[in-house]
Amino acid sequence: MLLKRDVFSTVERGRFRSEAGEAMRCCVGSIPCRGGPTSRRAICSHASAAALALARDLHVGPELLWAGRQALVRGFINGVALHLAKPSGDVAYFRSAKQALRKLHRAGICHNDLAKEQNWLRGSDGNAYVTDFQLAACFKTRGRLFRIAAYEDLPPSS
Repeated sequence: MLLKRDVFSTVERGRFRSEAGEAMRCCVGSIPCRGGPTSRRAICSHASAAALALARDLHVGPELLWAGRQALVRGFINGVALHLAKPSGDVAYFRSAKQALRKLHRAGICHNDLAKEQNWLRGSDGNAYVTDFQLAACFKTRGRLFRIAAYEDLPPSS
């Protein structure tokens, strides 16, 4: 089933057999290779795979099941996009969203596309999840300013 198609990718929902032989619902992101290996599409595919691999144990986004040169297979998150879920007043949801963002930043992942409500999901468990890591950037070393902003609650400026 086609979920999304844009200049960066096509996202489909289907079945993927894992190494354990189980069938799973998942999203398949395929990147058409029109501009050669150095194209923006190939870079987005690599960035997405790297970010999903780093975020594997954080449980704030889809699990990376397989990554190839032009395609990714990600786990499916049972949830509704933020613009449809409309969790206004749901304090627990927004706390979990803040925690998810902190986990990503502590792991050295900058999502780079969180202003789009479609990239935030309200899972069936009521928690916030992030999807669409195509524009993500991974940082192995973080400077002091990044640590302060990501890890500490700064007092209000006077």
